[in-house]
Amino acid sequence: MDGGLSICVDGKWYPYVYDSTAYWNGELSDNLETDADVSSMSEDELGELKENQTAVSSGLMGAFKEQGLDSTKIDESTGTVQMDNNVLFAWDKAELSEEGKAYLDQFLAAYVPVISSAIEDGKVSTIVVEGYTDSAGDEAYNLKLSQERAKTVADYIKAGYPELTNAIEVVGNGANNLILDGEGKEDAAASRRVEVRYVLKTE
Repeated sequence: MDGGLSICVDGKWYPYVYDSTAYWNGELSDNLETDADVSSMSEDELGELKENQTAVSSGLMGAFKEQGLDSTKIDESTGTVQMDNNVLFAWDKAELSEEGKAYLDQFLAAYVPVISSAIEDGKVSTIVVEGYTDSAGDEAYNLKLSQERAKTVADYIKAGYPELTNAIEVVGNGANNLILDGEGKEDAAASRRVEVRYVLKTE
């Protein structure tokens, strides 16, 4: 092919078109407000956000390792943490179990110092606590249960770390965003979860 960057797929060459908005959405979307418009940001601004994301997520990974939480399910890029509802709650309940409280105490001892520092440094604006269920049962009931469980975790964080109260948002997602197994089928146990993620500050 003449000039320009191209890629080869199955022996055929095609022109490569770089879509900046799609790239940055893929890199940053999990750590941005839903209404954040990356297309209006400069490459320098987006690069700084990516640096902040990397710094915060790396800090969390290190803190979890130091706290002995190596088995914590964390997205190394976004810092999103998955918590098993089977540990946090009894079946069909929204009150924390004693095991759940013990886990949260250990988790927060690692999580809060990193996130509090990131908030103070202007890197992070918000902590989002999201609840999820599996697909069994009534949709409205599952949505309510996921909201209640997310609120329970958020309230526990606020009680122990009141300085984070204004930074925490609660979202219930019901059976949206199910986790699938290797065969593409719903993994019900894994789908029942609470996730904690941080949102990067963009202003």
